[in-house]
Amino acid sequence: MHLAWAMRNIGAKVLHPTEEVPLKRVLVAVVVLGAVGLTAAPANAGVTRNVVWRCTVSDGSVVDFVTAPDTAYHGLSTANAATAHAMSVLGEVCVVVRS
Repeated sequence: MHLAWAMRNIGAKVLHPTEEVPLKRVLVAVVVLGAVGLTAAPANAGVTRNVVWRCTVSDGSVVDFVTAPDTAYHGLSTANAATAHAMSVLGEVCVVVRS
């Protein structure tokens, strides 16, 4: 059984390797990631947070989207790399920093 066939049977859309992910889908994923991060924050109240996903928006102001423990560095770096194109289209420059 092919994975693409199985995913179509459960109603998932399978992208062809040459197809690009729509910008709307990328932005929804970023918003969901931020919401999950904010929801999980109270559960980890005693954890030291020293990784920040920081963006400089088009008007020049700096916004910290996610503050997380050091163990989230790899995941945030991966998310930042995946959304780099979308963010550049919107005029934002984002980096993941350890503070």
